[in-house]
Amino acid sequence: MKTFLSRLALILFAVSPPAAAAAEERFELRSGGEVLEITALRPDILRIRQGSGSLPEDASWAVPAALRTHHGPLKITRGPQGVEVGTGALTALIDPKTLKTVIKDAEGRIVL
Repeated sequence: MKTFLSRLALILFAVSPPAAAAAEERFELRSGGEVLEITALRPDILRIRQGSGSLPEDASWAVPAALRTHHGPLKITRGPQGVEVGTGALTALIDPKTLKTVIKDAEGRIVL
């Protein structure tokens, strides 16, 4: 009976639909000694930081300290073309080997 229940649990687990991707507030990727971090200050503003070995000091002349601490949700998808980090309004497409990043708007136009 115990073996039957174990097999049944395994079958149910195997045919269960995948869980929805959880939203994260911060994305970090490392490659070749470089580190890249992406956060969403707002759906239409991505903050991208990059450093060698570690991230630089969390400072900015363009982004006030109060705004730097607020992070919105990011949807992260890994696929054959790389990693997509998006907010709905913007999507960052990242090559995990080189950390080359392309930013597209919701209509798919390259903005950076």
